[in-house]
Amino acid sequence: MRLLIPFALSAFAASPDGTLVVLNKQAGTATLVDLASGTSVATVDVGHTPHEGVVSRDGKTLYAANYPGTTITAVDLVRREKARTLQLGANANTHGLAWAGDRLLATMESQGLLAVVDPATGAVEATHETTQKVSHMVVVSPDGKTAYTANIGSGSMTAIDLASGEVRGVVPTGAGAEGIDASPDGSEIWVANNKGDTVSVVDAKTLKVAATIECPGFPIRVKLTPDGSTALVSCASAGEVAVVDAKTREVRKRISVGDASASPTPVGILVHPGGAAAYVACMALDAVVEIDLKSLSIGRRFTVGSGPDGLAFAPPRAGSAFLGAWTREGGEAIAFEPEKVRWLDGGELRFFRATWAAGGVTLHSWGSSTTWKLERNGDELSLTTPKETKTFRRAGAAPSGLEVRSFEMGARQPLAPKVVETIRAEIARRVERDQAVRKGEMAIDDMEAVDTDNTAYVAGLVRKLGWIDADRFGAKTASASFLMVQHSGDLPLMLAVLPEVERDVKAKRVNGQDYALLFDRTRVMLGERQRYGSQLGTVAASLVVIALEDRARVDELRKEMGLMPLASYLALFEKDGKEIVFEEG
Repeated sequence: MRLLIPFALSAFAASPDGTLVVLNKQAGTATLVDLASGTSVATVDVGHTPHEGVVSRDGKTLYAANYPGTTITAVDLVRREKARTLQLGANANTHGLAWAGDRLLATMESQGLLAVVDPATGAVEATHETTQKVSHMVVVSPDGKTAYTANIGSGSMTAIDLASGEVRGVVPTGAGAEGIDASPDGSEIWVANNKGDTVSVVDAKTLKVAATIECPGFPIRVKLTPDGSTALVSCASAGEVAVVDAKTREVRKRISVGDASASPTPVGILVHPGGAAAYVACMALDAVVEIDLKSLSIGRRFTVGSGPDGLAFAPPRAGSAFLGAWTREGGEAIAFEPEKVRWLDGGELRFFRATWAAGGVTLHSWGSSTTWKLERNGDELSLTTPKETKTFRRAGAAPSGLEVRSFEMGARQPLAPKVVETIRAEIARRVERDQAVRKGEMAIDDMEAVDTDNTAYVAGLVRKLGWIDADRFGAKTASASFLMVQHSGDLPLMLAVLPEVERDVKAKRVNGQDYALLFDRTRVMLGERQRYGSQLGTVAASLVVIALEDRARVDELRKEMGLMPLASYLALFEKDGKEIVFEEG
């Protein structure tokens, strides 16, 4: 994680909230900046050279255009990971993105087209001709009826009726028409002409240029404030942002975003929806600069990835004010994440799946749930459980105890046949006890002692010899070892073993059930959703299927592991007379 470095004292009474998404085209990443705290919370892979990006209406997904290229990368902003890649077809050269209702508009620069994309499937449902060259950026009118493209190669703007797909008109604006934005009321379209050193204001009704504003320094992007009073123009070669009065068309001020000798190269601009601040991506500085729109002065400077360009915004989600690590006297620590809570208490680290609501968080574990009430006052957190209220302080860095400790696995080595046979026999004896205590053939009170003893034995063996793999010990012994690990509850051991079991499954030495069960168990223990539906919790008279990654695809995923359909698996438990329910949320 790269830290954010103060640039100057900000004039803000309080920092804007939400997440600033910065697309670093040279690094191929997106940096997620929590604006309230001014910290970088994640860096996510978004594929090659991401240029422009937009965030879904629910704030959960980023779509980034990989330019030049034919793809759009979707990023899960909640899990902070690449979700999927949308393929737009050969020669798309996708660059500009915008929303039109629930459909994604994407410029296909090489073909002079505007594509209408279903973001869920990646299907290109329609393409509209711009009739111009190098259609680079796109903006949609506030009423969602018209799309406007800025066409660098033709020095023009195209207006397209989205219902019919017909071109309403083409307006010559100036050489290198690139940046584009619509006024909040939809009456004007502003176009930044980089080679012409001008900004054109187009009447959206008549499609005539209403004003041309001189703006030297390679004007490359333009954005209007939410109240429509001000236009901000990034002037790349000048290293400045021009502040234009939208009514008088006068340049009120030119703000330097860095030392001119360093060529900061400001490009992407985003205005915070609250209107208090704007953010400017400075490509040559690997930084984003914040501008206070009241004082028109520089606020914070955020160090991001290499070559920042496109900017997007994700609104604050419930619980965003509490994210991060908190500690209190005695060593207790908590880390809140968008979908998870880590809790270190009494030296024990526990994980919970989390769902947020106003004023609190609900923790889910093995089908049960409990709600904590949270109140924050600066760096102080008041946490109220059903039993007590505690006070925590914001931690500068997460305590190491909030991370799962590592498990050092021994190097795999050839073994003498006699050693192998001895280990096989011992594991067979131990797994027999493991099963006997679970089948009622031994006292149930003995289960903890049996599991503790088996765990110590397997862990010691694995530290010395590496995983008890099918290649050296055979499939039966490998599966028996897996079973003892599955019942161990030793998360570091389970996580270390998981890729070893996966390797045996891929080599077809053991069946996929072993991997699926261990994968699901570790995910639930980590406070995450399970994949294969193998883990059940018990609440009162019900069996609870712990929350699934993708309920619609669970049978497909189970089939890949050689498992029966989920309904058939759950039917095995119906004889106990308990109702089976699915955990939601």
